[in-house]
Amino acid sequence: LCAVAGGLCFGGGWLLAGMGKTPFETFFVFGLIFMATVALAGATMRFPEARALQHSATPVKITEILTHPSFRILYGAMFTGLAAGFAVNANLKELYHGGGDAVRIGIMAVSLFALANAAGRIVWGIIFDRVGSATAVQANLFCQALVLLAAPTMLGSPLGFWAVAVLTGFNYGGVLVIYVSSAARCWGAKRVGQVYGWLFSSNIPASLSPILAGMLFDALHSFTLPLASLAGLLMFFAVLIHLRRDIINGSSSIKA
Repeated sequence: LCAVAGGLCFGGGWLLAGMGKTPFETFFVFGLIFMATVALAGATMRFPEARALQHSATPVKITEILTHPSFRILYGAMFTGLAAGFAVNANLKELYHGGGDAVRIGIMAVSLFALANAAGRIVWGIIFDRVGSATAVQANLFCQALVLLAAPTMLGSPLGFWAVAVLTGFNYGGVLVIYVSSAARCWGAKRVGQVYGWLFSSNIPASLSPILAGMLFDALHSFTLPLASLAGLLMFFAVLIHLRRDIINGSSSIKA
């Protein structure tokens, strides 16, 4: 869907800017494309073969999940990773401060962010399968922090702006893979639904980051401070996970 969204951003931008179509006409075309995509994808789906029912794991108490050190660290790290992705994605238009056709450049950036998001889920998933949970999470946090720190020097040119969109989208895509996989390693695959539901709630506080970043931009007329603050949080959790890697890697978690 992320790849489809990226393609639609390209096509939607062309319809709006190149063909002079209205937003309503553009969304009508999007609706037809989504309808065809869902129908074609659904036509290939088949019910899996019947298998013997497996006993599910004993549910863990909610208090046990929320007070577990690995959950609290992963929650903070996931919140920060999501907040960084949200802040950049929601403010892409304002982030660019160079010359040229800002509308076309912005449309390209949104498209690249979506496509990189899809690629990031695949690549970070491959990385996660080959290293420990702590290594993958801290690498993702550290890479995103470096991008945000370098961003202020790159946002003055279209190529630099697009590079920021690609890299932040790529790392943000990893957030949506490595934390659910970490939960599976820590608590066992049978408890992912219970544990990750609570971990995923970090989206709620993270959704405030675009608003706060926008407010700081309105006050300072610059995104340098918001980006640097997010980079600082990302690096803090990267260091914390490195120090508590034995917990994050699942050696102290409950799997019975």
